[in-house]
Amino acid sequence: MASGEPLLSLDRLEVVYPGDLLALRDVSLDVAEGDVTVLLGANGAGKSTTLKAISGLLAAEGGAVRRGAIRFRGQDLRRLSAAERVRRGVVHVLEGRRLFRQLTVEENLRMGAFARSDARAVRDDLETAFTLFPRLRERRAQKAGYLSGGEQQMAAIARGLMARPTLMLVDEPTMGLAPGVAREVFAALREINAARGVTVLICEQNAALALSAARTVAVLETGAVTLFRPAAGLSLEGDVQRAYFG
Repeated sequence: MASGEPLLSLDRLEVVYPGDLLALRDVSLDVAEGDVTVLLGANGAGKSTTLKAISGLLAAEGGAVRRGAIRFRGQDLRRLSAAERVRRGVVHVLEGRRLFRQLTVEENLRMGAFARSDARAVRDDLETAFTLFPRLRERRAQKAGYLSGGEQQMAAIARGLMARPTLMLVDEPTMGLAPGVAREVFAALREINAARGVTVLICEQNAALALSAARTVAVLETGAVTLFRPAAGLSLEGDVQRAYFG
């Protein structure tokens, strides 16, 4: 990748759903390699739609990118299927965990490596995931449907890590979690970024917690970016509140 070129670049992205419903109208942002970027915004602002546009999952809900560019390492992702984007290193941890409830924790994690043929490295990565989330090691033989909400979120993130992402998209990782568990999940995401070198783009409603982890912050309001700047020195009560409410 050329020096100074962002890992991910969205340029005036516009997304529509059936009935010509405009979900994103002007989303532009750059995510630097090695960064932790957080997308903040109220319900309906377009956060999840933005991630699905990047990962190629819009079509499953009838959505489509009508205008704009999505570039990953300078390549236009719009030409690639969702599966090919995963193979290129773009991995999406969806809102709501989406685990296979009747499979064990270990089986769920191994599903994240379904496209890989490096069996020894998969075993090593499984050990890394269990080190990152010790509670999952304790429950590796338990069916995922019996995990707590926090444990399910940990399993969803660990499954994404098993795909060896370059860019991990994480949608609402703390939704429905107790404050202590939410902090634990964000600590794991920071560790994934720092120790594994994974670039992380997170959608989150908990602005205070998100700002504690982010290097860069973008605020979405009604389908457009109203603030995009480094997190350092950003005021939750001032800058972010003005971006939310004008």
